Amino acid sequence: MILKSYLISALLALFFQSFGQENIAIGVGERSEQLVKFFNVNHLQPRTIDKSFGEDVNDLFLNSLDEDKYFFYEEDIQLINKKSTQLSSEIETGETAYLNFVETLFLKRIDEVRLLLKNVLDQKKFDLFDNSIEFSYTHTENVSTPEEFNQRWNNRIMKTLHNELINVLNLDEEYNQDSVLIFMNDAIKETRKTYINYFTNISEKEDYMELLYMNSIAKAYDPHSNYFNANLKKSFTEELSSEHLLFGISYQSEINGEILITDVTPGSAAWYSDEIHVGDAILSISNEEKELDVSHATIKELSSFFDELTSKTILLELKTKKGVVETVSLTKSKVYSNDDIIKSAVLDGENKVGYISLPDFYTNWTDTSTLGCANDIAKSILKLKKNSIEGLIIDLRNNGGGSIKEAIDLVGIFINYGPVVLEKTADGDIYTYKDFHRGSIYRGPLIFLVNNGSASASELVAGAIQDYNRGIIVGQTTYGKATGQGIQSLDPIMQTNLSSFVDENTSWGYVKTTSIGLYRITKKSLQGKGVKPDIKTTPIDYNYEGMVFEKDLPHFIQLDSVDKKVYYTPKPELPIHEISTEYNGKKDSIIPKLMELQKKMSELDDQLKTSCSIKTSYNLLKKINSIYEEYDQLIEQVAFNYSPFSTQFNPEILRMSPYLKKYNTQFIERLSKDIELNEAYKIMGLYIKNTK
Repeated sequence: MILKSYLISALLALFFQSFGQENIAIGVGERSEQLVKFFNVNHLQPRTIDKSFGEDVNDLFLNSLDEDKYFFYEEDIQLINKKSTQLSSEIETGETAYLNFVETLFLKRIDEVRLLLKNVLDQKKFDLFDNSIEFSYTHTENVSTPEEFNQRWNNRIMKTLHNELINVLNLDEEYNQDSVLIFMNDAIKETRKTYINYFTNISEKEDYMELLYMNSIAKAYDPHSNYFNANLKKSFTEELSSEHLLFGISYQSEINGEILITDVTPGSAAWYSDEIHVGDAILSISNEEKELDVSHATIKELSSFFDELTSKTILLELKTKKGVVETVSLTKSKVYSNDDIIKSAVLDGENKVGYISLPDFYTNWTDTSTLGCANDIAKSILKLKKNSIEGLIIDLRNNGGGSIKEAIDLVGIFINYGPVVLEKTADGDIYTYKDFHRGSIYRGPLIFLVNNGSASASELVAGAIQDYNRGIIVGQTTYGKATGQGIQSLDPIMQTNLSSFVDENTSWGYVKTTSIGLYRITKKSLQGKGVKPDIKTTPIDYNYEGMVFEKDLPHFIQLDSVDKKVYYTPKPELPIHEISTEYNGKKDSIIPKLMELQKKMSELDDQLKTSCSIKTSYNLLKKINSIYEEYDQLIEQVAFNYSPFSTQFNPEILRMSPYLKKYNTQFIERLSKDIELNEAYKIMGLYIKNTK
């Protein structure tokens, strides 16, 4: 229901529009007031704006400003908490006393750290071999005294300096105090630049504090709702360069300054690399000529970097959603725009099994396919069937989702027809989305390979396949996200029937709102639960235990079940128990050894994060490097049950395109060393045997 108070402003805006009136700047108080009104109407689970709500906004805002407890004193927190007792009332009435107080105090602390940074880096001597310094990036309590404040920041700055030095050391050489000091001037320069850019980004970035504040209000409803201004909205669709199709990466600037991958173009270099995923944060970009520290760069600086780029190859340093830092090499090339851009192969062994990798549920917004990924997968399956495959594995590991329509169409490839997913909207209506196409393209043994990075649309597919008994879900429990979001203008006039007559006032900003809940055809939601695999495999990933799932996020929405008549006909139950029992007796004996090495590497990584001694860190790095070598040697001993060969490109295309030949070779090499896929292949062999 639209508030009457906006009718007069709507009519005035309409009147002045004829005279070319420009947007009137809207204050943060008005925007916060309108934000909660908007959520009250449009959010899936709107909240009461009470004391508890204000406390949650305060906690989220302080966490976004100072998550690791470096800036605020304990006394500061007590004062802020006292100010926050009326926060819910301030939000509803458009007041900003709380925000102004926190901003003033925060900028004061930043000025103190600027001075401290200068004093620390201007000192003449650095004891880089001191083992007595204990360092932690995160803390459980705020400091109480200026001495504690200075010591905490001194340790952090020294750790940054230490990391800059470690990055340039060669593990094949030995170092002492004097030889390390050779690199000191450059390390000091880089450390100073890192912090100056960091503080400038916080204190001088337009609307930084206001954006964090508005976003904290949105996230008090759920972790996937957001507020952003017109510039951030624009960055949703900006490309990494004007020639983005050559690399195939799109990005988005976050409020906290991070640059996240938002799209990987199907058929591009990034797509075929299999190493870049939506949600990865770009830390740096470099080539043989220059390097850009993206973690402290603006979108303008990023665009300028690519405008001036002359080389064909770049190195991307990425931080994955699991927190792992990886370096990926990308070489410019035209996007392969053939109808079939799905990565596929045949795993040839005792059984001939088709394999398809789908890292993203893309749809017709790409230039490479007018029908989306489900159509491309259907074409790949037809090609694989010509190779007389006995089973099919579809890999949805680390597929963070995308188009729900494509997910429904993908399920339709494997079922005759029927419901696939249920949707509940903010107004309480429940809809059933069905596959209306009778018949299926593939009817043989089917496995979907998933992991903790499989989310949203991936989970809808896995859940539906499981509910229909159409295939076996193999891997680990999925992420557990079953909500949908939409982006709308916060301008109240845009919510009225006058919106077609009045230009939008973009200074209101935009809201990404969680407005729908998704349910399996069993009427149960996988929100916070994920899809549990029918047969669990060991994750070959030492960061798995620390993975954050949907249920771990603050204020995540809890969904249970819906009351809706749903009619579907599942196939007879598959012999999963028999297959699982037999598989558990055939697991590769090397996997536990690999897991033990991964555990050791994780423990050494943790020690490396806390070390402020060059000698200690240097020795830790050498140990980690040694374990990596042992790890690679163990993988070489794994008995792979198949030999992969690609069916994706015909030989003529590979001869004509060195780029496609390179990525095709890399793709096959990855499949040849993919231990989880090897386990899935074993399960498929038992599946085929038990269903003949």
